[in-house]
Amino acid sequence: MRRLSIHGRCFVIQCLIVSQLWYTMAVLPLPEWVQNDINNMIIKFIWRNKPSAIKYNTIIGGKKSGGLGIPNLKLKGHALALKWLRKFFCPEYCCNWKATMCYFLRQYGNLELDYALFNIHFVKSFLEKLPVFYSFLLPSWDLIKNHKRNEPETFLEVCNEPLFNNKAIISNDGKVLYYDIYEKAGIRKIFDIVYYVKPGVLPLHSIYDIISTHFEDTEIREATVERFYTTIINCIPLSWKNIIDHDCFDGSVKEPNLALE
Repeated sequence: MRRLSIHGRCFVIQCLIVSQLWYTMAVLPLPEWVQNDINNMIIKFIWRNKPSAIKYNTIIGGKKSGGLGIPNLKLKGHALALKWLRKFFCPEYCCNWKATMCYFLRQYGNLELDYALFNIHFVKSFLEKLPVFYSFLLPSWDLIKNHKRNEPETFLEVCNEPLFNNKAIISNDGKVLYYDIYEKAGIRKIFDIVYYVKPGVLPLHSIYDIISTHFEDTEIREATVERFYTTIINCIPLSWKNIIDHDCFDGSVKEPNLALE
């Protein structure tokens, strides 16, 4: 080992050391302290326990850009997580674990969402209540830059959109919405504020009745409900409003079930 060049030592790291982590990291993310310890050991091995001669970003940079090509453990973990999502989103890939994943995705914030969950902005407090694998999987999706969001085109697709922490429903200051009293009362998706048998959204008094019934032991000010209601309606994209105002839920269209083996 002492006679290896710096590139030889990097080759040893990639083939004999970090490569043994990939299988485990595909299902169980490495804690940050473990990643730091491994990175420190890698740096010591590369420089033979001497101070690093180049910056860490150069060490993990690609060889074409002048780096040493050592994998970034954190980004590699996210990449492995995204491989699961690629299979999850592929309709031709049929397997039983998709149903299991949907079950846990629906636990996020009690929103009862599965595929539509990937349209929202993830909140740390909600992620912490999920199993470790899923609490790491969802933020991995957030790391994808400039990924194309599929806009809802049908009434059912619009109804499945979450009202809160949805990147498409934002206030004038660019922030996503979240109203605790609405969420706790079960008003979590657009489906919860529209009529079932005729086009349009429910009037304010209907929303207030739903919320006040849930909080029957607590006084809820109607002015607060109205203020939140007005904000929600104003923030829903115009194209979605047009669909809501011209269509309704007739019971003939159901959400597609996941194909299982």
